[in-house]
Amino acid sequence: AFTPALETFGGPAVFVGAFGAGFETLWGRAFVGAATGRGQVTMATTDDGALVVAGTFHESLVTEEGALSSTGPSDAYVARLSPEGEAEWLVTLGGPGVLHLELGASAASGSDVVIAGQLRGTLRSASGTVLAESGDAQRTFLARFDETGALTSLRMLESAGSAAVSRLAIRDGGLLASVAFSGAIATQTGDVVSAGEADASLLWLDGAGAPLFGRAWGDRHSQQIVSLDIAPGGDILASGSFTGTLDFGDAFYKTDDGRPDGFAVALSPTGVARRSVVTTDVPPAEGS
Repeated sequence: AFTPALETFGGPAVFVGAFGAGFETLWGRAFVGAATGRGQVTMATTDDGALVVAGTFHESLVTEEGALSSTGPSDAYVARLSPEGEAEWLVTLGGPGVLHLELGASAASGSDVVIAGQLRGTLRSASGTVLAESGDAQRTFLARFDETGALTSLRMLESAGSAAVSRLAIRDGGLLASVAFSGAIATQTGDVVSAGEADASLLWLDGAGAPLFGRAWGDRHSQQIVSLDIAPGGDILASGSFTGTLDFGDAFYKTDDGRPDGFAVALSPTGVARRSVVTTDVPPAEGS
């Protein structure tokens, strides 16, 4: 439905489209061969109106500008498009030492973009420089790219067990990340420890991506934050799902049927609950 039309040539493709106020199509771009699974593609809009698209691909990635071949079993790509959809640059990360590579979240900070991913193995730049290594678990990294496509920093989070960032948000002076992990994540004020499979967890990070402190809410069952935003006054808005029990400090919630319930919470800038609500498909028992 774009002009020119986007074609996949038989395989799945990631596409980015721009639409007008009346939903008329303005422009579209396709990344043919890019992985299309959940958590494999992320997009952020910079302050100057550019779009940064990041994801992973196997074997080859085809765009209007040409084709790229992966340097390992899975490579990551980061592309910046102008507000008019023109390609400004595209960079890749990967290498033959990658055992697992997945991108999960991104956020724009001015004209820069911060991208979070999971890595097991050795990650290299397109020139072959070693950027990060994780040999025993799938660990989280944060990579920052400037407006020219230069990788200005890459930091691995110190954790015991696997960890993945599901959402990123820009806060005054740094970043806020929702994290799914089992084990513990090291911060400057001590470890954040998971109570079970996964918790509704937040990490406060400085501008360089170093964890300052964190909070986790949940029990031995599964909880996860799937939406994260910062209100104009600095309050944190989050929503997600949970099984088991969940207590943000203002109310105690428990799933009654073993199926996930939904939650939404407003937190102060330091993570103190102001108000939380839960949605469920099971009516409360009479008198409860």
